[in-house]
Amino acid sequence: MIFYFTATGNSFFAVEKLRSKNETIVSITQSHRNSNYAFDATHEQSIGFVFPVYFFGIPNAVLEFIQRLELKLPQNPYIYLVLTCGGAAGQTGRLFEQALAAKEIPLFAQFAVKMPDTYIPLFTVPTAEKQQQILKRANADLLDIQKQICRQVKGDYIRCKGPLPSLITKLIYPRYNKSRNTKNFRVSDSCDGCGLCASICPEKAIALQEKHPAWVKAQCSLCLACVHRCPKQAIDFGSGTRNKIRYLNDALSREKQALSGNQ
Repeated sequence: MIFYFTATGNSFFAVEKLRSKNETIVSITQSHRNSNYAFDATHEQSIGFVFPVYFFGIPNAVLEFIQRLELKLPQNPYIYLVLTCGGAAGQTGRLFEQALAAKEIPLFAQFAVKMPDTYIPLFTVPTAEKQQQILKRANADLLDIQKQICRQVKGDYIRCKGPLPSLITKLIYPRYNKSRNTKNFRVSDSCDGCGLCASICPEKAIALQEKHPAWVKAQCSLCLACVHRCPKQAIDFGSGTRNKIRYLNDALSREKQALSGNQ
C-alpha cells in the first residue's frame, strides 16, 4: 500500500516506479477531501508514503492526513518514506518520522529523489530538455530505491538534505504557515469557470461563485495544483507566477486510471 500526495504529478511519477503489480495506492488528496482516514493494511507486505517537500518540511494536507490517520498494521510492518524535491529535503524525513511516531507508527527507511522544481512563485520551471535530464536520473534513482524497498532495508538514505539541514528546516519551514494565505491568489479574465481548480484542491479551499473560483478558506496547502493545472493558465499566486511556464508531469494523466484499478 502506498499513500501519496501530488499536485503536478512528480510524486505520482515516483509511485508508478515504486509500485508493485496490483499494489493498492491511496491518494491523500482524495482521502483528505472525502474525510477518509481509516485504512486496513494488515495484508500488505509494505506501506509507503510518497510526497513532495514544501519549505523543507511536510505539506499541510499530508500532515493533517497523518494526524487523522487510522491505520491497521500487519504484525511486522515495513514502512518507508520517499520524498520528491526540487532542491534539498532538509529534515523533512525527521519531521515525518516524528509525525508517524505520534500515531505509534514506526518508520524504517527514508529516501528522496530530485524532480523538476514546481514552486514558481520563486523559481522558473526547468526547460523541457532539463526536465528530461532530471526525470531520467529520477527514474534510475527510483528503480534503485524500489530494489532497496524490496530488500526492506532500514535507515536514512536521503542524500540531498542540503547544508545544515536541521537549521534550514528550523528557519524556513515556519515560513510555510505564513506563506500559504489564499488572499494571494488571483484569477484573470481568461478563466472559463470549468471548476477544475475547485475539484482538485486538497483543502477544499476553492469554490465556484458566479462561475469563477473564490478562495473560501484563509489558508491552503500551497500545492499550487490550481495554478499549474488550470487549462487557461488563469490563476496566479501573487505576482511571482505571472507569465511563467506551468509544469505538469505526464504521469498525472494516468493517475485516475491507476486509482480506478484499485477497485
